[in-house]
Amino acid sequence: RLMDGRYNIVLHGLDRFRVLDEQHDRTYRRATIAPMPDAPLDEKARRAVRELRRGIEARLGLRRHAPEASDAPQGQQLAVLPDGDFVHAIAQHLDLDPIEKLALLECDSLRSRAEALIDLI
Repeated sequence: RLMDGRYNIVLHGLDRFRVLDEQHDRTYRRATIAPMPDAPLDEKARRAVRELRRGIEARLGLRRHAPEASDAPQGQQLAVLPDGDFVHAIAQHLDLDPIEKLALLECDSLRSRAEALIDLI
């Protein structure tokens, strides 16, 4: 809650989707959507994503190792994320222009999103 009584609401996206239609009859946004799931990864693509992750970590100066306990520093928490969650977290938190973030959202697979992220870094 903000000092003036308004709220800041943080949304966590679970899936990509395309807006098909918006309803404007309320004070908040409502829409009809179509899910846009990522293309499934075969084993070769999974290995490529792991390698791309290492490239992202190297470019950002992140170390990849498992934390010792639940009291690990915040920076080490990225190390325990699955590759997909890692790529999405980095894409979300980097200070990128809106057009660059949109380009990442439009990638149709985790592998192409990780490749685009490397190019942006």
